[in-house]
Amino acid sequence: MSSAEFESDLTQPGADLRAILDLQLLHKIKYSIMDEREADLLLCSKTLSFVEGGTLLFSAKESLFKALFYQVGDWFDFDAARLTGFNSEEHVFRQLTRSLAPHLFAGRQFCGTYRAFDDKLLTLIVWDSAAV
Repeated sequence: MSSAEFESDLTQPGADLRAILDLQLLHKIKYSIMDEREADLLLCSKTLSFVEGGTLLFSAKESLFKALFYQVGDWFDFDAARLTGFNSEEHVFRQLTRSLAPHLFAGRQFCGTYRAFDDKLLTLIVWDSAAV
C-alpha cells in the first residue's frame, strides 16, 4: 500500500504504548488529566488498581488524540474527552466533552481496546471518519 492510498483511507487509528505510571507521578498530574468523575471511576474499579487505571486513562486519551488529530487539525487537551468506562474484556470507552469539529461533537462516543502486559499498557482506537 502506498502512502497516498493510506492517506486516502478514512480509517483513523490511534495507539499509545506506555509504562505504568508511578503513584507519585500520577498524583502530580492527575488534576491535568482527569476530572472528578473519572477519578471516582478509577477508585471504584475492581479490575485495575488506581495506578493502572490512571495509566489507562492517560493512554486512552493519548490514543484518542492521535486518532482525531488529523481530523481536528489542532491540539486539544485531556479535558476534551472523558473516560466513561472500561471492562475486563479490555474495552475502554471515551466520550468527547466538547465539540472539536462538526462531526466530532460533544457527547460523541468512542470505543477502543487495551492490553496490559509486564509493566506496560497498550491502548488502541480505530474509527471510521466516514461513519458520522
